[in-house]
Amino acid sequence: MSTTNPPPGAPIPPGAAPGAGPNWPNDATNLSAPDDSGGGGGVDPAALKLGHEPDVFEVKPILSIPFAVVVSFVIGFGVAAAVFAYVMAKAKEPDPRSHPAGLARGEAPLNERLARISQKGSTSVPSEVDAPRLETLQRLQGNDKAVYQVTTEPPVPTGNSPWVHPEELLPGRYAPLNRAEFTNKEKTTARIPIDDAMKLVIEKKLLPSAGGPRPQPVEQQPTNGNAGRGGLPKAPEVKAAPKGDAAPKAPDAPKAPEPAKK
Repeated sequence: MSTTNPPPGAPIPPGAAPGAGPNWPNDATNLSAPDDSGGGGGVDPAALKLGHEPDVFEVKPILSIPFAVVVSFVIGFGVAAAVFAYVMAKAKEPDPRSHPAGLARGEAPLNERLARISQKGSTSVPSEVDAPRLETLQRLQGNDKAVYQVTTEPPVPTGNSPWVHPEELLPGRYAPLNRAEFTNKEKTTARIPIDDAMKLVIEKKLLPSAGGPRPQPVEQQPTNGNAGRGGLPKAPEVKAAPKGDAAPKAPDAPKAPEPAKK
């Protein structure tokens, strides 16, 4: 039991009656309010008058949260902008180790630089490397400016290597293998669909015989792995060593000529 409780039957002083204590409102903040079992204290008189807590709120704590968020955003944005500005300024400084001719070639638009590697005559830019360009190096619309480059524009109509996927190399995707037509103006040579050709080969028994020529084995066909050279030449045959441990006999020495008889 609390030592501040009055004895049973003792009258309650007016200042210790339920309601406001003698030092309201400091009693609610300085942790010195009277014990509730000793008569109460620390109750807002306005709450007793209204019968409920007053419908009020503090504006400063509410506004301090968004203010802190805005201040943090401004500081973070300012630091990031300063770092980017410093990095971009450093990037614009000329590198003393760079060759002027190389810098001039690198400042050309991307489409012009890509066109330097293409088959001659495929673009208006003079070709420096007469070879097809990799499929991923696409010349795009809008990349004719040296200031910036874009990657979301469609490709230009000409000057790009065609995209060829493995499934497009199947015989069924190649139109000439699936139609019958003449191959010359004189109509002396014609082609037939590959399915019909396979049937004729089986019906006419045109497959190679056991002793005839055979198709080239897979391991000897030109591939990327053998640089398009196909199978390797046949290794020369090596004769087996003579049986036995004895070394081969050396040839006999030539005989000396006999002296002439008198």
